[in-house]
Amino acid sequence: MVITGKVVDQVTGEALTGVKVAIEGSDIKVYTDFDGVFRFENVKPGEYDVTATFVSYNRNEVQKFNPAKDGNHLEIKMNSTL
Repeated sequence: MVITGKVVDQVTGEALTGVKVAIEGSDIKVYTDFDGVFRFENVKPGEYDVTATFVSYNRNEVQKFNPAKDGNHLEIKMNSTL
């Protein structure tokens, strides 16, 4: 299963580059590209807590994300700490 997504600034909607996106409880982590896009490949079906961390932004966690029922695309909005 593939999970794709995009990370953006909550206020401006601007794509965030270099955000670490991880599946909690695993070693699976990726970083967003220039367009704020990330992609997890070969993910087993199930529920996952997905976290996003980035300098000068509050950590964001999407709990119990289930690609089979929620769709395989996830949009994460992050709030700046500045």
